Amino acid sequence: MFDIGWSELAVIAVVALVVIGPKDLPKVLRTVGQWVARARAVARDFQTSVDEMAREADLQDVKKHIDDLRNTNVSALIEKHVDPKGDLREAFEPPKELSHDPFAADPAPAPGDNAIRQPVDYVPPAEAPSVPADTPPAAVPDVPPPATGPEPPADVPAPRPPAATA
Repeated sequence: MFDIGWSELAVIAVVALVVIGPKDLPKVLRTVGQWVARARAVARDFQTSVDEMAREADLQDVKKHIDDLRNTNVSALIEKHVDPKGDLREAFEPPKELSHDPFAADPAPAPGDNAIRQPVDYVPPAEAPSVPADTPPAAVPDVPPPATGPEPPADVPAPRPPAATA
């Protein structure tokens, strides 16, 4: 590190022993050791803060990249690369003469009108002619039988009524 060999250390130790003296040398060495420990702690804190700043810078780059990906319109990118001229999009759009608004000719409802708007080409089903109630069903042609609900399948037995408890 400082390129100091054993011979230089020995010379420094002898000079320190002569200058400081054997009585105060342990106190001086303890003080020097404390200063070295403090210097190492400061260097370790500095290295940790530099590493943390580098890590945050990398995380910010990754976060920025993820945000860019989130804000990217993937369908537009795919369409741009697959169909740059728009020929496929035009092929799948309906012809302009067939694209009409079915409600265009229908007048706008009045503010209090709650009627359901029907398309222009809507034809309501024909209503069955009214038949007096005392007319037998055989006398009225094309009258469907009254609806009684769904018929059970033929292979399923009819449900039994509950037994009377008396």
